[in-house]
Amino acid sequence: MGIKETLKGIGYSIGNLKNKPATYLYPDKPLPVQEKSRGMLSLDLEGCIGCELCQKICPADAITMMKIDQNKAHFKANARGEAPAVDFAKCIFCGLCVDICPPNVLHHTHKYDISTNRKDDLFYDPFRLNEVYNEEYKPLNLKSRNEEEKPSEPSTEQGKN
Repeated sequence: MGIKETLKGIGYSIGNLKNKPATYLYPDKPLPVQEKSRGMLSLDLEGCIGCELCQKICPADAITMMKIDQNKAHFKANARGEAPAVDFAKCIFCGLCVDICPPNVLHHTHKYDISTNRKDDLFYDPFRLNEVYNEEYKPLNLKSRNEEEKPSEPSTEQGKN
């Protein structure tokens, strides 16, 4: 490599020092997420009616219905005592289960980093899905509701005559 090519490379490097980096400092700085992104599923366990529609529509066979203790789950109206469990090792995040859920208790969250060293850790029973709902979806939903309900502030400027 000649001196000319070396100086050209150094000049290119110095020129790029003034530009912003093209990468994110992940995981220190989380990646921006679109509002309608389909991240990890969450479940509002109390509202689940155990209809099994989510299991039937899942093209990847990632959802199974699990019998759970009615007293432990605090169901509002679930005669079967069943709720969905999701195997995220199989899930393709298509959103069909969310769309078909009649009581609207299955939700996509903005949580996308669910990598693990063990495949078994990707199986979420209904209680674990409910924890995701309480940690990820519920606070986000409450925040957007509060923003919508804020009354508009009156203008401080007075009209000039």
